[in-house]
Amino acid sequence: MGQDISAQTVLRRLQGFAARPGWSELPAVQQGRLYAVYHGATRSIMDAALIEFMAKALYPDLFQDIDPLATYQDFYRHYLPIRPQGTFMLGIKQGEAN
Repeated sequence: MGQDISAQTVLRRLQGFAARPGWSELPAVQQGRLYAVYHGATRSIMDAALIEFMAKALYPDLFQDIDPLATYQDFYRHYLPIRPQGTFMLGIKQGEAN
């Protein structure tokens, strides 16, 4: 995950985790609730967007009005001279990027 990494690449990697021995028996894998976030953004102010993503993944009805990717991109837009290009959070279910 991260800068210049496509959603297709991340999805393929998530599917690799789901295919590990024994993982098919995990309820989260059976229900398509396998998620990834960009570890390079953790332990920083960027945690806010990743926490939003996980909150929305765990409680979609409660957090349907938040947009974690917009939070992530807005930080760059307001405070940094570059725009992030890549995949920073993704769920395996239907390759859902957010």
